Amino acid sequence: KQWYQRRVRGEMLKKLCWRSDHSTYVIITGMMERIPMAKASLDQLLAMAKELREQIHQLLEGDTVLLYPSHPMTAPRHHMPCFTGFNFAYTGIWNIIGVPVTQVPLGLDKNGLPLGVQIIGGLHQDRLTIAVARELEAAFGGWVDPTEKYK
Repeated sequence: KQWYQRRVRGEMLKKLCWRSDHSTYVIITGMMERIPMAKASLDQLLAMAKELREQIHQLLEGDTVLLYPSHPMTAPRHHMPCFTGFNFAYTGIWNIIGVPVTQVPLGLDKNGLPLGVQIIGGLHQDRLTIAVARELEAAFGGWVDPTEKYK
């Protein structure tokens, strides 16, 4: 067997003991790559990602930014992400596309949990996403300590 196949199994065992540096989704993806049908699906997904990347790069040309939720709900309580399925896609998609993203805190929701938004920019527009984040942070109050409510 290939070294990486042994490594995937080892990472799964480490994950069960809370010792892995990788997310469960990454480990499962590594396991799925060994299945021929999954490999074909992965190739299709990579082709779709390439097409989406090209469309997003066109959309965000110049000084255009896109505001996108950081998560489909406000920040989850500790250990909740384990039960939220594929919500990582809200941030992961931008990593796949390869555009600059700045996350900006916008305060707290009615339950006192952090709330934020991502500013997505075109290629090499990091300075623009940071500038927009600063403006939004100033307008909405930025980061707020959620524990202040309980003091």
